[in-house]
Formats: sequence, C-alpha cells, structure tokens
Amino acid sequence: SLTAFQREMGSDPLAGYLLVKKALSCLSSATHLGYTANAERKDGEIGDEDHESSAMVQLSEAVSALKGGVPFAVGGRIELCDSDRNTSLVILQSAHEVAGVLEKVDAAALMPHCTKATFGDSRERTNREDPSVRVALELAAGAWELRAPGGGAPRFLEAVRDRVQAALLDSGRVVELVPQKINAYEAGGHFAEHVDTPTDAQHMVGTLLVCLPCSHSGGALVVKHNAEEVRFDFAAESGRGGAIQWAALYSDCLHNVETVTSGCRVTVSYSILARKGHPTAHGHGTPSSCLADHLTHAAWPPATAPLLSAVAGRLEALRDDASRPQSAVGMYLNHMYTSAALNPAGLKGADRMLYTHVAEKWGVTLMHVVEKVHEKAENSDDERAPEDFESEYDNQVFAFSAPDLDRLASGARGPAPGCEGLQDVAFVKPWSAKMVLQETTHRTAGGNQGNWYENGSKEIDSLYLHAALIVRLDQPALPT
Repeated sequence: SLTAFQREMGSDPLAGYLLVKKALSCLSSATHLGYTANAERKDGEIGDEDHESSAMVQLSEAVSALKGGVPFAVGGRIELCDSDRNTSLVILQSAHEVAGVLEKVDAAALMPHCTKATFGDSRERTNREDPSVRVALELAAGAWELRAPGGGAPRFLEAVRDRVQAALLDSGRVVELVPQKINAYEAGGHFAEHVDTPTDAQHMVGTLLVCLPCSHSGGALVVKHNAEEVRFDFAAESGRGGAIQWAALYSDCLHNVETVTSGCRVTVSYSILARKGHPTAHGHGTPSSCLADHLTHAAWPPATAPLLSAVAGRLEALRDDASRPQSAVGMYLNHMYTSAALNPAGLKGADRMLYTHVAEKWGVTLMHVVEKVHEKAENSDDERAPEDFESEYDNQVFAFSAPDLDRLASGARGPAPGCEGLQDVAFVKPWSAKMVLQETTHRTAGGNQGNWYENGSKEIDSLYLHAALIVRLDQPALPT
C-alpha cells in the first residue's frame, strides 16, 4: 500500500490524500519533526499553551494576512480583433467540420460530436457518470481546434496568457497553455464541487476556462480556496458576439458550475503549465483591440512588501526569543502540491512569494508533512454531552514525502535525509487552511446512546496532510 501511495502522490494528489490512512500505522516509525503551535481543538480552544508565544501567534497572523492578499483566481473579458472574430471552431474527428466561428458559436452543430461528460472518482479510481455530480457534454482534447484565418491559434490567447502570467505566476516562469476539452452545459447542466485532476504533475499550476459566445443563463463558475470564494458569471454577456470571457484558477482550488437554466454554456479548457524561463514579448505584437479587455479580481496586490517584511520580523523575533529561541520554524503552505511539484519553481501565489523572501535570509526546506491530532475525552457523568467532557489534546508532525514512504516501507530508522537537526519544530498555519483527511473514533468502557456517552471515553485521531516550508533560523541562506 505504501508503494501505491507513493505513486499516487506524484500523479494524483486527491487519490494520494485518500490513501494516507494506509500509512497511519507506520507513523510511529516516521521522522518526528515537531508540533503545530496554533492548532485549534474541536472545542475552539488553542492547543498546548506551553508551546504558544506571542511571537508565534503574531507569525501566524502575518502569514495569514499575506495569504489572504494574493489572488487564487482571476478572469476577464477580451474584445476580439477582426481575425479572431472569424476564427473557426473545427471538429477534427469529423472531416474538419466547422461548428461556427468565434463571432457566434453554433451549439447545435457542436452537440452531435460530443459525448456525455464523466468525472474522476478518486475512491473508485475511475471515470464515471453520475447526474447528481455532473450533467454535461464534452469533446475530448485532440478532437477540436480553434483555427484562425490562414491557420494557427487565435491571437486573443496571447492576451489571456499575458494576463494569467501577470496574475498567477512570476517573472521567472513562462506560461504554456495546453488545450484540453470543450465542455457544453445545456439547460439543467451542472458540475458539483471538485478539484481538477493534474494533467502534468510537475508543471501544471492551474486551469484556464474560455467561455465562447453562446447565449445562456445560469451556470456561474464558483471558485473556492480555504475560506474565500470568487464567482465568475458569464451569462450576462454570453450572447454578445465579438468578445470572449475567461477565468483562470490554481489547480488545487475547489470549484463548481451552477445549474444552467437556459441556452447552452460552452467553454474551452486549457491546462496552465509553468516552465522555467522569462516571458518575452510576442514578435508580431498583440492587436490593440485584443488589449481592450476588462480584468476582474485584480492581480498581484501592490502592498505585499510590508506583509513579507512583517513575516520576516516575526521569524527574527522567534529566533531571538530568550525564553525559548527557535532554531527552525515550519509554515504550512497555502496551496496543495504533488510530490513532483513541491519545489521552488512549482510554488503558487503567496507560497512562491513567501519562499522567495525568506530564502534570501535563511536556509529553507520544502517537504510534505502529516499532522496527527489525538483527542481523548473522559466522561463519568452520563448527564453531560460529549462537548462537556474533560479532554486531553496532543498533536505531532511527521515528515511524509515520497522518500519518507520509501524509508517506512523498508523499515529504516533515524532522521530522514534533509531532516537532520530538525527537532521540536513549531509549525504554524492560517486558521482556514486545515483539511481533515481521516478521523477515527474509538469508544471504551461505556455505552453509546445516540449522541450521549455513558461512563466511557471518546478518542479521535485526525490526520492532516500539508505541504510545508521549514525555515532554519540558525542557518544563513545558501549562495545563489
């Protein structure tokens, strides 16, 4: 099971997260790193006060402020230049039949070439149909093409790529847009909350959706990340020819398509891949009409420098704390990553900014970790509800990257490579960032009567999988 889990960590993070429970019995042999200093108990209290310090609380607040100020989804509308207005939607599997042009997409001509859309079921490890989850039609990647007059891709994609580059990436990486499916939602169509399956575990950072001019109502795209939510409602301008609407989101964001109430909502999806390099200006230039766009949900905020300085200041305070100096501090990242993508080049949004800033001052390590939270509630009075139990609380953090799973499978002991000197590390996380992976309840020495526990105890073990940035405050930054 460990071998299977390791494979899934690299190719399908959702299936990997579900398989974490298979490694639960091995955690006692994993490399113990420390604890979560600002863990929140189920009763709303803060965990182990002996591990708390004002500097640690302030660090958590500073990191939360930074992560809350950086976008996880952006979108807009772009007016099409003349050549793009006449770009054809070509069905490659049907003798290059044309299903309209971007000025006006012919949904009726598109439908006969589509099949019922499926979704990836991580538990069943298969793609399947379920109308309670998704009702839509789709045209697979490679079966269609947007072909500009004279051949080639439409020019508006260059403008969209520039917007995505500026909003979701940084100057050290180049965006590549890889065509995926066409999705069509007729009246009654919808897609429940989900996360996209990575098409490239190492380079994929997000998904781009281009809404083609096809009149419809309903069908808003709702994107969520932690406690925040952004809505993209394409319906109001969906019947307007000569313009396209788009939305781009990071690949770990939950999102759903609300029910379409009339017409047909047609979107083209692209995987957003990040390659090393620096963006360059397009040799032929982007038509000025393609730049007359409206960007919603603004890109990188201008006030991130003070937020980053605040994080660095809190780390310095922890390092210099005379009562309990910290040689290393861990910060749970804002986004989820596959094993292949958890590296400096693969980081997203606020995580990338945070890593770049602290790596200029101190030694840093990126790794997956598992946080194990154990709660035990004792009850000797059958007239009290479980929330009134006298409880014990403990949390521990273990290294849990793919190499750690190799070590667990082979029975190796001792600190994992890269973890030397990491002991009693205090980890912090924003309150909204935790994700329960498994919860197991045991009852002993008593009876269970509905929601009441009689003269017994309740024990709960919960697992949380995080990507973490560990800052070694006793080590200077490595030379670049």
